[in-house]
Amino acid sequence: PPSPNTQGYLPMAVQNNTLILGDEADVRASIDVTAKKDMKSFYDNPNIKMVMDRLPDGVLIYLGTAASAGEEAYDDLVAYGKSYRQVEELQLELTAIYMFQDAWTAGNAEDAIKDYLGTKDFTDIKVEREDSFVRAKAKIFISDFVSSLLF
Repeated sequence: PPSPNTQGYLPMAVQNNTLILGDEADVRASIDVTAKKDMKSFYDNPNIKMVMDRLPDGVLIYLGTAASAGEEAYDDLVAYGKSYRQVEELQLELTAIYMFQDAWTAGNAEDAIKDYLGTKDFTDIKVEREDSFVRAKAKIFISDFVSSLLF
């Protein structure tokens, strides 16, 4: 059954292009197993923890380090996280947190982050720097989000 804080949704995570569903303990255990071969959990990584602490709850949470950033491998990116929540029947709102090595590199990445989200069908994009973090908020239609997933 869903845990009380998920408001009827099962906890879910995406790790290495794998969607993980289950109760909170199952999701955490799966992240623990897939995050690193030495079984060190993302929860034990202080940079990931700082990103997670800034993310709102959502129906889908994605966490990563600079090594897993792919298309979003910004200069001096340390870690990042994305939370999606449903705001309208057909639309999701993204809150993304990007952690950089310092405030200067975070400020330099703001335009690139906004531009990237614009190329991925996001609308109402707002980006702001908070010290060495960049917070991006944007909306995307669920159909566009689903079609962007790689399976």
